[in-house]
Amino acid sequence: MIGDEYIQIRSGLETALFSLSGLAHDLHAAPETLDILHKLGTSLREPFLFVVAGEVNAGKSSLLNALFGREFAKVDVIPTTDKIYIFKYGEEESNVHLSERLVECYRPEAFLRDFNLVDTPGTNTIVADHQAITERFLPVADLVLFVFSVMNPWALSSWEFLKLVSGKWLKNVVFVVQQTDLREKSEVDAVLAHLDQTIRDRLGQPRPIFPVSAKKALLAKSGGGVPLAESGFDKLETCINDVVSKGETRRAKLRSVCQSARVILGDLAEKAAGAFSILKTDSEKLAQVELSLEARKEHSMRQIEGVLSTLALSYDRAQKRGEELLLEKFSVWATLKSIVKKGDWQKEFQEKIEGQLQDAIRRQIENSVELLETDLRNVWQQLYESLRREFATEVPGPKAFPDFMRQREQLLKKLELTLLEKMSGQSLEQQLDRLFADSANLLRLPAGIAAAGGIATVVAILAHAAIIDVTGSIAAAAALLGTVFALVKRKQIIGAFRERMAGKREEVLVSIGDHLRHAMDLFYQELRNTFQPLQDFCAVQRRAYEPILARIKQLEETFAKSAAEIGK
Repeated sequence: MIGDEYIQIRSGLETALFSLSGLAHDLHAAPETLDILHKLGTSLREPFLFVVAGEVNAGKSSLLNALFGREFAKVDVIPTTDKIYIFKYGEEESNVHLSERLVECYRPEAFLRDFNLVDTPGTNTIVADHQAITERFLPVADLVLFVFSVMNPWALSSWEFLKLVSGKWLKNVVFVVQQTDLREKSEVDAVLAHLDQTIRDRLGQPRPIFPVSAKKALLAKSGGGVPLAESGFDKLETCINDVVSKGETRRAKLRSVCQSARVILGDLAEKAAGAFSILKTDSEKLAQVELSLEARKEHSMRQIEGVLSTLALSYDRAQKRGEELLLEKFSVWATLKSIVKKGDWQKEFQEKIEGQLQDAIRRQIENSVELLETDLRNVWQQLYESLRREFATEVPGPKAFPDFMRQREQLLKKLELTLLEKMSGQSLEQQLDRLFADSANLLRLPAGIAAAGGIATVVAILAHAAIIDVTGSIAAAAALLGTVFALVKRKQIIGAFRERMAGKREEVLVSIGDHLRHAMDLFYQELRNTFQPLQDFCAVQRRAYEPILARIKQLEETFAKSAAEIGK
């Protein structure tokens, strides 16, 4: 097929250009960029323009039919008048008269997608329109086939027409001597020699001349059993292929499209690399935030251990005071007095020790929670400052795509507002109330009451049981013996009190520690959740940009290959 090499290169470039347009759409490139790519594709698909000129009945239409192996230009239909026929591709056959002498002929022939053919009238019929032909078609023609009939190659009108052809267009002119099957070989050789000399004399430079028989060529291409070489078309088509594939006009077009596409690809690649670099940097910074939060959480957990140690000391002091109260309550005199006069001392003792435990633990818990709140507020502050410092919206280096940057900036702004909200006093209080919801009854004032009340109840039961035992024994024995017995029982009661208080101490501290640690886990989880949208954005965008970068690399290789083929 004529122009196969060029069409193959063009097809590869067109496919790459289509892929580049898809990439530009996916990356939300500017409308101007998409418009340029569309125009490049349109210019690339512009068909070749072949112009056929010569005298009436020189065999111009037959030549076109033979070149493409199709009888699309009916020799017996197209009149030999002064009209110019332009053959183009159309889904249905039709003729459109653009003017009195210009007709566009649409034919459903696949090759016309790549070739537009201009069949001019005989040079001996429209001398007045020769200038129009040279001005409109020759400057943009990829190839001009000037046809002479082997029966009469000396027509003066042909040479008059050639005088109008500018010297710079002659490089695209190929001379064809048609209907060679009508003369003997010796006669054809004589015609060619004379024509070659005439061309040199009249045009000042030699031009290739091809003797052909369109009749034999059409038979060869339609399976008529005639070798194509016998028609002379093999050499003509080789020459046409060279003109088409190596012609500077078309090569310049291919080169221009390829260069423009590579510039656009370079710009897209730079922005994609910029976006991916931002994503990579953001991911690294978020990993640092994660490590920082983990370290900060460990610090907060160590603070909880300090809080528990302080609570343990307060509890021990309360326990010691309880023992002292028991010693006072079960002194010898108090014991004898309780024998003689029974009273409701258990309730008084319980209220007293309970109150002391409540006050000690409540004050300590309130102080500890206040310290934790201050520390947690500092965590928000540090995160906010880190955000403003590390995740700046103005990123140095190549700019990323506007859509990407807009999404990122919106996320950063939302994150900044969230941190500002968390830093406000009221918001932090609400945050802590929510975080410590499961342990509120234990961490604040009710916690002290509940813990102390439970211990005091145990003490009351122990004390009550012991006194009953003591008073019963004294009633049956002597006063002195009863007193000794009561003192022994007092020792047992204090021992039991100490043992139960120690057990209760571990139970209360473990419970408080579990609740504090759970609250801290919730707190730091919410901190991580605050950054989660940005982390998700980075993860999603990275998964999207990795194949895009691979597509860019592949397109760079494709365009480089096309550029090398065009340059050969």
